Amino acid sequence: MIRIRNLNKPKTMEEAWEIYSNKNKAKLIAGGAFLRLSTDLYIGEAVDLFDLNLNGIKETEDAFTVGAMTTLRQLETDSALNSWFDNYFAAALKNIVGVQLRNIATIGGTVYPRYGFSDLITALLALDVDLQFYKSGRISLEDYMEKGLLEKDILVEIIIKKNINNASFKMMRNSKGDYAILNCGVSCIHGKYRIAIGGRPGRAVLATDAMEILNAAEKIDEDIIGKACNAAAELAYGTNIFGSGQYRSAMSKVLLKRGIREVLGNDN
Repeated sequence: MIRIRNLNKPKTMEEAWEIYSNKNKAKLIAGGAFLRLSTDLYIGEAVDLFDLNLNGIKETEDAFTVGAMTTLRQLETDSALNSWFDNYFAAALKNIVGVQLRNIATIGGTVYPRYGFSDLITALLALDVDLQFYKSGRISLEDYMEKGLLEKDILVEIIIKKNINNASFKMMRNSKGDYAILNCGVSCIHGKYRIAIGGRPGRAVLATDAMEILNAAEKIDEDIIGKACNAAAELAYGTNIFGSGQYRSAMSKVLLKRGIREVLGNDN
């Protein structure tokens, strides 16, 4: 059961920050789709971000700026975003439960908690993405995933840079409505490959050793791809009800090989 003592609906970021920063047990509500992951949750001060005008996708010359309250469904269906990234986000999001949930779950509500099961975080981490926080300013998604924040803050927007040549998202799950057993994002940015692996089931991480193998190669052939996939398989993989660590390690080679080949095929 979810119990909320006080529900606050601030109209400005400053008002939201005052409540959130001054109340020790205050929690941000950014859509609320994932509150069900907690059992018997009690929230003393809930800060609902719905009225802060953080919803929408704006295109600039060099990036797409996505408000933290933008829903997954908006990302999935935005014509400009999917045109630029060749339906990369549509592919990454279409298997997340159903349209009803994707109309509720927000990008900020997914990224801010750094959920390990998230397909979206893996897809974003494979690109060049920055996060804009109200007090901490702008930091890269890579740094945030690795270090988090030193103190509480409010995520305002996500900046997805346009400096990408090609990208591919791959995942495997038992059924469409299930969590991914493993997911993988591959991109080519100015001729350099970037690989993110998620659903390990820990937080998504960059497969840096695999990236170094690809980026150091004069020509990417099947031998180089195989070496990169073997390097990615050496990441830490855990076991849960969806699969063992050994199984995830083996499957990472399959997903990554498919992703690299798809990106290479687009380049060619």
